Amino acid sequence: MTLLNIEKKTVPSQSCSTEACGVDANAVRYVRPAYRIHKGDSSYEVSVDVPGVSKGGLDITLEDGVLEIKAQRAWKQPEGWKVHGNVKKSAYSLKLEVSDDVDTESIGAQLEHGVLIINLSKKEEKLPRKISIA
Repeated sequence: MTLLNIEKKTVPSQSCSTEACGVDANAVRYVRPAYRIHKGDSSYEVSVDVPGVSKGGLDITLEDGVLEIKAQRAWKQPEGWKVHGNVKKSAYSLKLEVSDDVDTESIGAQLEHGVLIINLSKKEEKLPRKISIA
């Protein structure tokens, strides 16, 4: 598996209110999440750090050999508060190219303590096999 593309949008890092900096307070800021890919004998495991994201804020798709992970944190501004120096919404976006030895029908995912774990099993015919000596 190799990294294909990272969607990333930035906003000014100045210490000022969103209106004063000319940033839309409702704009979504995309960042690349930290991730790790572990390769085992029979599967791959992709771990993606998505702190503050609930199960409902995740969108995982596989299309044309590309695994796309989008995650958005919900942040509710307390009534009467003003936001200074940051945007209200932030989201994670990551695209990974999936190798041809992955069984695309058996991909599974789980979210535990802010870490998204995606399991990608290898196709049976692509698994290493032991050759016995006659």
